[in-house]
Amino acid sequence: MNLYDTRLDFARGLIRHWLDIRGGALVPLEAEIDPNELAPIFDSLGMIDLGLPYHMAVEFAGERLRKRFGRDLQQVNWLDLVPPAVRDAGKIARERARRMPCAYYHSFTVSRADAPAVTVETLALPLRRRFAAVPGAVIVVTQDDSAETGWLTASARLAHFSCKFVDLEYPFVRLGWRSCAVHPLLQNSRPSESRKVDRDGNLQIVGTAKTT
Repeated sequence: MNLYDTRLDFARGLIRHWLDIRGGALVPLEAEIDPNELAPIFDSLGMIDLGLPYHMAVEFAGERLRKRFGRDLQQVNWLDLVPPAVRDAGKIARERARRMPCAYYHSFTVSRADAPAVTVETLALPLRRRFAAVPGAVIVVTQDDSAETGWLTASARLAHFSCKFVDLEYPFVRLGWRSCAVHPLLQNSRPSESRKVDRDGNLQIVGTAKTT
């Protein structure tokens, strides 16, 4: 799975900003996140710290996340909030996000005896913290189809669950090159050049790249 998969259309606003700020790096710095650019989806965002083993501390939770769990989530371990299948996958995803690194996408449906089932989709993208060699956090965007409060608990019954890891590299399929974090044409580019990926996944270079 890659960042241009149509299943991630709900996360397109976050993906575009994440690609914009990473430049030639595989993972951008957390400090480069611009809340103003993410204002339209702010209520659906969350930030999770990955610094402690087997721990995913919520540093920020938008209104959608707070409403989903029906509580304040500041510094709560996300692994304690979700059903066992989601928790077990989250532990594996945490390690992969730091070591590979990669993003991860999960979807699940909560079945309820006295109310309609609710489906959740979430994408988590890794972020580096300054001077760190591996990602120290993930920024997540999520959606669900419930207007209720506090419907998700650790004991919730799942009718469906899926977790997929997402490749962070640029897919240069249209150009005939294999995927690479930094395109060969950019390896000797001048610092003043602007590099950007458009909505269709095409790399745009403003200026003339100096190549050898």
